Amino acid sequence: MSSDRQSEIDLSDLPASVITALTTEHFALQTARSATISDTNGRTALYLGAVSSALVAIAFIGQASHFGGAFHIFGLTVLPALAFLGYATFERVIQTSVEDIAYARRINRIRRFYTDSSPLLANLLAAAEEATGAGVMRELGIRNLLWQNFVAVAGVVGVINSLILGGAVGLLVSWLTGSVVASSLAGAIGALAGFVVHVARQRAIWRRAEAGPLS
Repeated sequence: MSSDRQSEIDLSDLPASVITALTTEHFALQTARSATISDTNGRTALYLGAVSSALVAIAFIGQASHFGGAFHIFGLTVLPALAFLGYATFERVIQTSVEDIAYARRINRIRRFYTDSSPLLANLLAAAEEATGAGVMRELGIRNLLWQNFVAVAGVVGVINSLILGGAVGLLVSWLTGSVVASSLAGAIGALAGFVVHVARQRAIWRRAEAGPLS
């Protein structure tokens, strides 16, 4: 239905069942958005808790073994497991973010129908942005979408996971070579490579979401 056609409709002319369906859908979408936030918070808390516990355990093992072979074996067992958990968390958090934006787009379409259908509501309700991810972000006052990739939960998880990957690489090189310089350089390169991979993955998922049927 075009905006011109919608502007000719008055809400009082619509059957009560249509208004009920719209309000029910609006409520269901808002509930679904709350579920995505809860899922994101739960998975992120699980990941950060695992990271904290693992780092404490590695520190204890390092002290007990005087940073010898047991320390390297334990670290190279725990850090890859953390990296896997981090990547799984990263992927799921992006998925829930895409779901959240998709629900927000649909809510915006309902709001636009209301504002287009009634001049009174158009003056009372905030104008709905276009039903796109960028439009939803602009409505929330978020203009720098590139920086938003880093401050969002998925971006934070990606940065932390990249550092864990770098730590695992550095620990492996340290065990093999015994060189602090080589292990530090390898760790930095590994962390940077992990960061690039996470950012590229995040942007690719969002581009597909924007171009998909929910855009």
